[in-house]
Amino acid sequence: SGRPVRAVAARGNGMADLNLDAASQAAAQSAANSPPSPPESYGDILRLAAPLILSMTGVMIMQYLDALFLAWYSEDSIAAIVPASMASYMIQSVFLGAAGYVSTFVAQYVGAGRPDRVGAVLWQGVYFSILAGIALAFFSVFAGPLFDLVGHDISVRKQEAAFFRIMCLGSPLILLG
Repeated sequence: SGRPVRAVAARGNGMADLNLDAASQAAAQSAANSPPSPPESYGDILRLAAPLILSMTGVMIMQYLDALFLAWYSEDSIAAIVPASMASYMIQSVFLGAAGYVSTFVAQYVGAGRPDRVGAVLWQGVYFSILAGIALAFFSVFAGPLFDLVGHDISVRKQEAAFFRIMCLGSPLILLG
């Protein structure tokens, strides 16, 4: 009577091993199909956000230094940079928002394990940025009339128009960044 119990126990253990193997395979398959787990610490979040933080910090430092140097140059120059940069940014922001989707698609394809799609997305972003930059450069033609409407002193208006033209003509580079 002891032998059949051992045989049943052995078969039972074998079945349990098979079930365990099937369960571990199902868990592995489920883990492979599930979305990645959220960041577990602030360090993870900072590592993910570091490139954006550095990029935006660089832009802010550049704008601050531009304003600082213009303040040393003349009061009219510092008075002209603010409205001109706000006007150019208002126009650029429409295209910057659209161009920003490139990074979303790149992240999506990299995260999905499809790096073969990244190149096509990047080139579409380059083409869009060039065409949008040409459209933005067209706005530089209206710099004089635009700032004549504002009614600032003539010396400030000339500098506003010049700075606005520079920002519009440099838009393709800003969009590609």
